[in-house]
Amino acid sequence: MVSAIGFIGAPSQAFASDWTYLQARLAWPVAILIACVLFVPFFHRLEVYTAYEYLERRFDSRTRLLAAGLFILLKCGYTAVAIYAPALVVSEMTGLPAAWVCIGIGVFTTAYTCVGGMRAVIWTDTAQFLVLLGGLLAALHYSVSSVEGGFTAIVAEGTAAGKFRFLDLSTSLETEFTAWGGLVGGTFFLLSQYVVDQSELQRFLTTSSVRGSRRALVSTMVFTSIYGLVVFFIGTALYVHYSHQPSQVAFEMEPDRVFPMFILGTMPAGLRGLLLAGIFAAAMSTVSSILNSLATVTVRHMLGPLARTAGSVRLARWATVAFGCLTTALSLRADFFGTVLIAQGKIRNFFGGSLVGVFLLGMLSRRARDGTV
Repeated sequence: MVSAIGFIGAPSQAFASDWTYLQARLAWPVAILIACVLFVPFFHRLEVYTAYEYLERRFDSRTRLLAAGLFILLKCGYTAVAIYAPALVVSEMTGLPAAWVCIGIGVFTTAYTCVGGMRAVIWTDTAQFLVLLGGLLAALHYSVSSVEGGFTAIVAEGTAAGKFRFLDLSTSLETEFTAWGGLVGGTFFLLSQYVVDQSELQRFLTTSSVRGSRRALVSTMVFTSIYGLVVFFIGTALYVHYSHQPSQVAFEMEPDRVFPMFILGTMPAGLRGLLLAGIFAAAMSTVSSILNSLATVTVRHMLGPLARTAGSVRLARWATVAFGCLTTALSLRADFFGTVLIAQGKIRNFFGGSLVGVFLLGMLSRRARDGTV
């Protein structure tokens, strides 16, 4: 769940606004409880290749196909943003057109995912995560040390400017981020990320037991919550840093380009390379797992009869290539949705909430039937 979208988008959101976006994390205890008690043991008992096979057993094939289609639309849009995010950094640092960087990320990640499958996804993700963690710690150090007075000055000036505002108890429907929206919408948002999203669920189900899946799920949610605080703090530090500069150019440019500008102008060359590698690692980690899950869902649910004659592995590889090309093409227009963090939230909420709803309906209601009853 740690991607280039958060790595780039979270500092830009904190720089331009405050911490109210993180109110969705208020829902993680509720989401963990529902996921660990209801979803994880349920899917382990089913022993299915994809989460959507259950919907055919519970309802009918049309429900399964609809859910699989929603998942494909969700992940294609999300992957496009995940490819676009690191392209912003490389474009800012090298002057290369962002479109060419998007194409490079898409082609390379598609190639190794196609050849290696799920095993390649997990092991490359492990190495990429370590690189990303090193880059994150370097960015945190330099963003704090760039401000005279360090951590204390950032907290004092950020608080005075309202940059650490977290809770918004407003009941207005026009307020973008509120505590109530975080609790209710955040629960569905997190469940759509972790337990009905094939790209994440397939990882938890590679563990040998329900206990192992629960441990992986809880540790992931806890870590990503801590990670969110760190990257938002970097954004607040950037605000304090640039507010001291004679030139106010940072406040006139697109928020997503502020962090890349800081990396280029402040960090030493070697660490710039590490941070760039970390951003690429996060992007490729996200894209590879999604491509693998898209291929699995497509072959299993859309091309079932054809897979029996042409071979499922061969079809999965061709599906990986096709989705790699599609998502790379979509990434060229990913700026249409706004900043990368808000863009991924819009895409996730639009498609993901419906998937959570249909699974909960099937699992909790005995009266619900397919449309023919």
